[in-house]
Amino acid sequence: MSQKSAIIFGGSRGIGRLVAERFIEAGYNVTVAARTRRDIDEINGKQSAQAQRIGEGEHRPPSMMGIVADITNYWNVRAVVTSHIDRWGRLDVAIDAAGVQDPIGPVWRNDPQAWQQTISINLVGAFYVCHEVMPYFLNKRKGAIILFSGGGAAHARPYFSAYGCGKTGVLRLAETLQAEIDQEPGYKGKIVAYAIAPGAVKTQMTEQVLACRDAAGAKACEEAADVMETGGTPPEKAAELCLYLAEKRPRCLSGRLIHVNEPYRDYVAQFEGKDVGDSGLLRRQPYRVK
Repeated sequence: MSQKSAIIFGGSRGIGRLVAERFIEAGYNVTVAARTRRDIDEINGKQSAQAQRIGEGEHRPPSMMGIVADITNYWNVRAVVTSHIDRWGRLDVAIDAAGVQDPIGPVWRNDPQAWQQTISINLVGAFYVCHEVMPYFLNKRKGAIILFSGGGAAHARPYFSAYGCGKTGVLRLAETLQAEIDQEPGYKGKIVAYAIAPGAVKTQMTEQVLACRDAAGAKACEEAADVMETGGTPPEKAAELCLYLAEKRPRCLSGRLIHVNEPYRDYVAQFEGKDVGDSGLLRRQPYRVK
């Protein structure tokens, strides 16, 4: 029960799966929550086989547990958090790597229900995760939350309005949550929230952009084709960033957006314990009249 543990929503495939595996390598017990039962059954099947190989005498639990859950369903998220704490005895890190980018195309042609569903997955789900893990972290007076933001949060992303708006909201959620934590007496520096950008990674989302050429726009298709050819940003970078934030918990990066390709270790070396101003935050740029 003294072993560290992490929950990873959207951790059954893609970047999320690599994050889960990296945390296991680092000695964490991990709960993976995702919607696809086949992926979760695969995770649980592998862990059951591992437990049998270890043998009954060692009483060491499997490193990973999979739970079928819809992040847009509040009660599902709550059940995941409860099951995780019941299973592992503690919670140190909560990561939300879930995300979709549909619908693709101009705002006036987007399906309203699909647009709303993407906001629910990308933003409302992130809120549910924060809402459910924070009482535990506040009680234990420590914890880390890592939310996947990224594409569209730092600038407008034409033809991906639902994805961009949702991920921008995730960044503001991380910033707001951190500000609220810091204003609670005795919690500043003990509980941290981050928003990360994993970069242009070769995933099913990349293939989806190319499959929707007419709706995605020339720029997005060019970028997706380049990622498919070069491989894009190695997804392992996101896993390493998540582990770094979970282990080091730097205050100077909390409540802010950190891209995997940024020299974030240098930022910490230079700015930890200092006022970094608006760096990494979501801010309006004022007009400047000459």
